[in-house]
Amino acid sequence: MNFNDFSAILLVSGIAALIMAVIIYRRNGDAVKQFAYITFFIAIWSIAYAFELSSPNYKEMVFWLRIEYIGVAFLPAMWIQFIIKFIGKAHWLTLPRNIILYFIPIITFIAVNTNEYHHLYYNNISVDNLGPFPLLAIEVGSLYIIHTIFFYLNLVAGLYLLLNKFLKADKIYRKQNYVIVLGTLIPWFVNILYLIGFRPYNHIDLTPYAFLTTCLVIGFGLLQLRLFDIIPVARDKIIEDLSEGILVLDNQNRVVDFNRKLKTILTIDFKKNIQVGDIYSSIFNEYGELVEKVKNRDIFASELIVDDKCYEIIVTPLFDKATIYSGVILIHRDITERKNSEELLKKQSEELSNLNHLKDKMFSIIAHDLRGPIMNLKEIMSVFDQKLISEEELKTHLPVINTEIKTTSSLLENLLYWSRTQLKGERINPDYLNLKLISIVQLNLLDSQINDKKLIINNKIAENVIVYADKNMIELVVRNLLSNAIKYCNPQDQITLSAKLDYDKYVVEIEDTGIGIEEKNISKLFGMNNYSTVGTNSERGTGIGLLLCKEFVEKNKGTIWVRSEFGKGSVFGFTLPLNRL
Repeated sequence: MNFNDFSAILLVSGIAALIMAVIIYRRNGDAVKQFAYITFFIAIWSIAYAFELSSPNYKEMVFWLRIEYIGVAFLPAMWIQFIIKFIGKAHWLTLPRNIILYFIPIITFIAVNTNEYHHLYYNNISVDNLGPFPLLAIEVGSLYIIHTIFFYLNLVAGLYLLLNKFLKADKIYRKQNYVIVLGTLIPWFVNILYLIGFRPYNHIDLTPYAFLTTCLVIGFGLLQLRLFDIIPVARDKIIEDLSEGILVLDNQNRVVDFNRKLKTILTIDFKKNIQVGDIYSSIFNEYGELVEKVKNRDIFASELIVDDKCYEIIVTPLFDKATIYSGVILIHRDITERKNSEELLKKQSEELSNLNHLKDKMFSIIAHDLRGPIMNLKEIMSVFDQKLISEEELKTHLPVINTEIKTTSSLLENLLYWSRTQLKGERINPDYLNLKLISIVQLNLLDSQINDKKLIINNKIAENVIVYADKNMIELVVRNLLSNAIKYCNPQDQITLSAKLDYDKYVVEIEDTGIGIEEKNISKLFGMNNYSTVGTNSERGTGIGLLLCKEFVEKNKGTIWVRSEFGKGSVFGFTLPLNRL
């Protein structure tokens, strides 16, 4: 090897670039590592070219020429990759696009290493000994021209992306702008000189020197100016990737910018399209209050309900130099889930409050309605034990005692059911039930009360009425509704039970000709306040029975209702499914 000034400079610079590549690679960041790769490949090109310029014969020169193309062939593709990553568009570099990007570099590298078989890259390679040291004289081929075009296309594309990004960038990125653009222009300018014939000793290519200069310039910016410590965060990273819709208006309320999320929101939910230059009032013309506030340059937050979604719109005016109005930014945030959660929490709070009220009511019932009859019975038995009354006198009290016991028993049964459903939850065990049979059993249980008032019972439920429900629950429903009908009937009144088919369910009704319910009180019957009035024979109730009826019918996929006309009677109805739902 006979090193000369040109080769010595390249060799030292190449080694320095190699060291710089290692130092840069240790830093974080995808773009930083990509620049380290570029520096590494430039170092290979420079060192190999240094050995080519120092080689004494054709064979060694061609050997080092092939090594150079490890850098020469792949450098353009790696450069455009670096620019794309630097401006924050790494998502552009998909696998198919990377394959396309490296197709020509791979062909170039193969062509250089097999040139003696096809001469497509170099038409001819010879040694020129007319200078101070031997140099390769080359005649370019078609593939060389293709690679050169590819080289310049990547340089132009990279320069365009940089200028396009940095012209819109904040002042904080100004140093980066200068450094990167300068680093891009140096090899471009030097390579043009080489192509038009400006070559020391007619053959020396100064392009690797230019790339080394680029490495030094950008490397200086990286290590001294902390160039990559503040890489421009691409607009896509800040705006496009936000989950909120962003809309920017100018001082005349015209659209100047928006992100994909906003376009999606407007297209899907508001059924509108949006373009830069649109007037805001034309987009949201049906939301006059919002448009007015935007015109008034107010800072505010508003909620819009669109179909089944709720959006919060936060409006913030923009000012230049604190006083000059320049526009407004609107953030559209989908708060549907939050609103649903708030509504659910509110509903649960109300339910808890109602349950606490009901609990207090239950304790009141236990303390008064349940304790009272038991204490009365205790007092009567105590008086009898003390022989203060005779057996004949006791017998006269038996009808009252019997009524008290029946009322207390019914109340106790309902209380037990209620406590089980509210405190432990009621397991539903549905099965196919014969509603006729259930009605007969419940009428038999209430036979004494029916006979006491000499009521007429019309059981019109057919023998073949089969429903799918929980047996215990439906028995309690039928028993409570029948008991209510008896309670509010006068002697000789009628109670009619019926069931008719309605598609996939049976509609069951229990109708009486009793005293009926005032219209103002109908809405209170199935509420949590346990509304109740005394019966025609001063029978007392608590309202728990109807509350249980409603809960049990709904748990069995049915609905319950009441129709009544005061003075003429009432109809309590409910539905039950035919089959498993």
